[in-house]
Order: sequence, then C-alpha cells, then structure tokens
Amino acid sequence: MSASLCQHPYVHAYCKALLMPATAKCIGSIGCTWQCRGCSRLWSCDSILALYLQVSSRESYALGIEPCYCGTCPKWSTSSQLGCKSSRVDRLLAPSICLAVQKLYHQTGVLNIGNPVFSAAHAAAVHHSLPHEVLTGKEACKRLPGLALPDDTPVLSEEIGGILEPERMIQAHMHRGQQCGAQVQLGHPVIGWAAIGSKGGVAVTTDKDTYYAERLIISPGAWIDQLVPEFKGLCVPGRATVAWFKPPQPRLYHSSSFPVFILQDDHTDAAYYGFPEHGDAPGFKIGKFDAQYGCIPDTLDRNQHQSDIAPLAAVMQRYFPRAAGPVINFSACMFTATPDGQFIIDTHPRHPQVCCCAGWGPARRHGKPIEWH
Repeated sequence: MSASLCQHPYVHAYCKALLMPATAKCIGSIGCTWQCRGCSRLWSCDSILALYLQVSSRESYALGIEPCYCGTCPKWSTSSQLGCKSSRVDRLLAPSICLAVQKLYHQTGVLNIGNPVFSAAHAAAVHHSLPHEVLTGKEACKRLPGLALPDDTPVLSEEIGGILEPERMIQAHMHRGQQCGAQVQLGHPVIGWAAIGSKGGVAVTTDKDTYYAERLIISPGAWIDQLVPEFKGLCVPGRATVAWFKPPQPRLYHSSSFPVFILQDDHTDAAYYGFPEHGDAPGFKIGKFDAQYGCIPDTLDRNQHQSDIAPLAAVMQRYFPRAAGPVINFSACMFTATPDGQFIIDTHPRHPQVCCCAGWGPARRHGKPIEWH
C-alpha cells in the first residue's frame, strides 16, 4: 500500500501531534504510512484521521493503542517517504502493541422520562441550545415498541448522547500518556503522599518506591478520605447496584434502535438509568440512582441479593416489559456522595500544588466534558 496524500491542514497537525513523535515531521503533501511488522496492518494518516473524527453520524471513534491479536508483533516499525523522520518510534511505543482504532462512544440518543427528570433535562437543553424534542408517553411508545409508558408521561428525546466505554477510554488515555513520555505504574497501592520543599513539590509513596514531582492529582474515588483526611465526612461512599436482563425480544432493545434513558418512577419516586444492548455487552442494563451510603470501600459487599434485583425487575416489568427476561449479570459498585451532589475538582486547601478530585460514581461517564470544561 502506498502512502496516501496529506492534503488537509488538519492532517498535518494530527499527524505531528498524535501519530508521530515530537521530532517527526509530515511535510507538505507527502503522507506517512504506519505498519505493524507482525500483522502487516497499514495506516495512512489521512485515513486514520477520517476514522478518528467520525465514520458515520451515529458512531464516533478514537485512536488508541491496544494489544495486537496476531501474537507475532516483535515491535513497531514505520514505512515513511521523503522526510517523515521516525527514529524515536520504537522507543516511544512499547513492544507487542499495534495501532488500532477503538470505538469509545456509541451514539444512541437519550430519553429523559417523567418529572423531575424531564424538567431538569429540558431546562438544560434550552439553556445550552441542545437539539431536543418534547414527546408524550404515547408518542414515545409509538416510536419505540419496547417502551411502555402512560400516555401523558412527559418525555424529552435528545439526539446527542449515548454510551461511553469508560474502561477503554481510561486505557486510551494511559497509552496516549505513555506515547508522550509518561510512566504508568500498575498494581502498586499508594501508601501516602507528602508536600515537600519551600517552593512546592510532592512525594508519593507506594509499596514499590517513592516518586517525586512538582504537582500531584489525587483521584482515588471512594478512598479519597483515606488519602486526604480533609474529606472525611464530606465524601461518603455508597453501594450501588446494576443488573443486566436478557430481553425475550432483543431486536427491540439493541443500541441501533433503542436509546439510553433516565427515568423517574412514579410508583417509587426513584430515578433509574439504563442502556440497550451494544457491542460485546449482552443484556439490557438498568440501575438505580441511589446507594446504601456509609459502606467501607475495602469491604464492599459485591454479592447479589434478592433485595438488589427486586426493585430493578419491577421497573423492567412496568416500563420495559419485552426486555424483562432473566438476570444474566449483576454488579455492585460505589457512588461517592458530596454535600451538594456535585463533583469536587479543586486544589488542596493547604497545598496548591495538589489537585483533589472526588464525588465520582457515574461521573466517570462525564470524563471528557469535565476535561474540556
């Protein structure tokens, strides 16, 4: 395969900023082609850009590094033409990895069902000029045969929204950091940290070593008060549960035809959220925006109990009857409650070189908007 021509100015910037190491150049209309020696995949920078930006109106992709499944990749190499210098590639990219395009976001649309969910979503959509449509329950059920709502239920339908792949997103961010020179240490619990030096600085101690840096970001989720005592009593961890049901009529509840949703249940005055079947994740997922607060993160009960399933099954029968099959998967995770229910992203009250992040739960699904903001 010959290298495709780079004719768009954004391609040059993308090629230099993401694909090529800092010392590489993509000159003029000369393209660069990347190749894996093991599986012989070839990528031109303009074709990768097209995939990265958007393949269709409903599916977005992001560039990342993932293991090459051919199993024979000794290391990375590049085939380049007329000026694409790549001497640092093998040192920047780890052995046995292959450039690949990962789907990190599935755009399905969002339904906001019942009050106060509807009213809050509608106010936000109007304030931010987001595309939306107001429906009645009857109109929504006509469009989505898998949905069962009272005729007068208020429904806000939003085109922009869908399912993120948080685990893959975290991996993509880590690998991108490694490409830029970051070192990733996994499997080594943090024992503690300390501010050092009169001009600022930090030391982080793990069970492996002590690391020194000018700045520190602390984002340990439900364990925040163990690393930052100032958060004691402000960030309270809670046990939250989700379940996956096997739909008797799966075609009605696939991401290609059914959106994600947030629903206010009039019978219990509780809010629920859920996702259609998508990708490699079988089952219709549903969870409750509630948690049993006051749990201890290290001893969280991860087991499934009938009391966990019963409220979820009742909502399934009431609003998604054709998806209310047997439970095929279950998970107990943690939310972290803050005094006002909002995220905490701020500098440490005594150490300005330390940034503290807390209040996560479903918040990691908002990772990219937080980063942009």
